[in-house]
Amino acid sequence: MIARIVVLVVLLAASVGASPPGLERWAIAGISAMVLVAYFRAWRAQEKLRKWMREARIDNVLESLRAQTSGQDEGVYHLLSATALAAFGYVDKARHALLQLERSPVVRSALEQRLIAEVLLDVFEGSRENAQRKVSLLEALPVPQGMIDKKVALLRQGIASFVRAFSHLAEPGDDARLRGAETAIPLISWAMRYARAIVAIDTGRAADVKGLLEGAPVWPPGSAYHEYHTELLSRVGSV
Repeated sequence: MIARIVVLVVLLAASVGASPPGLERWAIAGISAMVLVAYFRAWRAQEKLRKWMREARIDNVLESLRAQTSGQDEGVYHLLSATALAAFGYVDKARHALLQLERSPVVRSALEQRLIAEVLLDVFEGSRENAQRKVSLLEALPVPQGMIDKKVALLRQGIASFVRAFSHLAEPGDDARLRGAETAIPLISWAMRYARAIVAIDTGRAADVKGLLEGAPVWPPGSAYHEYHTELLSRVGSV
């Protein structure tokens, strides 16, 4: 992102330099400065959101999502908030957010996002067969073309590996897929990390668990990770 800002500065400077001298050059310089400031503010906002996601600061994440979806259909916020709540293990709150979608057109236009939220919730609720069925639906969706297609692929692979991990059916390469999704998508980084801890235990690498869970937030009782964290660490001690 820093590289993009540098490129933008260079391009704006070039456009100012190429403009005629006088009032017009000052006007172009002013507009260029406004563009740069707006871009920098948007970048800072995204960096803050990524940091809050990595730290699982759900209140900050929801507040940011509310601001970003201002003026849009209310269902957009409910869908994004449901995904964030599910990613941080807040099952009841996420289910409540999904219920708000029933009368929203977003349900029809954002199937992938909803499937991701529901897969996470099904896993936390112990409905692993439902989760696997929804993963199959997710994997069957066409991958959008463009710059985000690689991230979408990483997300789908990570979610599929997440379900297998919690079902104790991890396949070779799942740890790498989970790590790839964890790195690329801050929102689901802790979901992927806990799945990797389960894979580590199941594959005889229990010693890796403490490192994987190092730096985890203090999960409140309302989060599924509250119990998972204690259970996984206790498993390490018993191996």
